[in-house]
Formats: sequence, C-alpha cells, structure tokens
Amino acid sequence: MRMSFGRLASAAVLAAGIGALAIPAAAQAAPYIHCDTGGSSYICDFDGGSNPKWYVNSIHYPGFDGQYTIYGSCRANTVVRVSVTYTIGGTPGQVNRNFVCNPGDWP
Repeated sequence: MRMSFGRLASAAVLAAGIGALAIPAAAQAAPYIHCDTGGSSYICDFDGGSNPKWYVNSIHYPGFDGQYTIYGSCRANTVVRVSVTYTIGGTPGQVNRNFVCNPGDWP
C-alpha cells in the first residue's frame, strides 16, 4: 500500500500534534514550597497542586487551608518545618520545606 506525500505529511503533523499535547502534562513542574524569613517571621508560598492544607512543625493551620500562602512568627535561629498536603487530579501528595528562622533582615 502506497501513501501519497500529502497523506504522509498530514499523518506526521497529526502525530506531532498529539505528542505536543502530551508534553505539558509530563513536563509539569513538581509541587514545591518557597519560603522567606526575616525579623523572626516567615512567609511561604505553595505552587503545584490544589486544595492545599498547611502544617507548621506538624501543627495544622486550618485558617490557611485553600490558600497558597502562609505566614507567621517563628523563634529565632530554630528550624521551622512547613508542609502542605494537596491533590493533583484527585491524587494526594505532600511537600515539605525546612528553613532556619532568621532574626535579622529580610532577604
């Protein structure tokens, strides 16, 4: 069976288009937490999932659930562990970030 150049080119374009549609989902960045600290306070942002639930040093902070930022005070020079549970497409996950509470200036 012989295929014309036009049909072959159309099939190649269609296959490339289908492959391109799959790339963004596969290339999606992993969920993460970014935190800054200064003046014995912190602020953290979450990116990469939905329905975030926030925990600081294993204590749940329901007032921040559903939000993508949490902030608060911290004890100078101590390690703070911030965790977020989330879902992506109905699949649950968790991400954590540890940092040392900075009593000095904000970065």
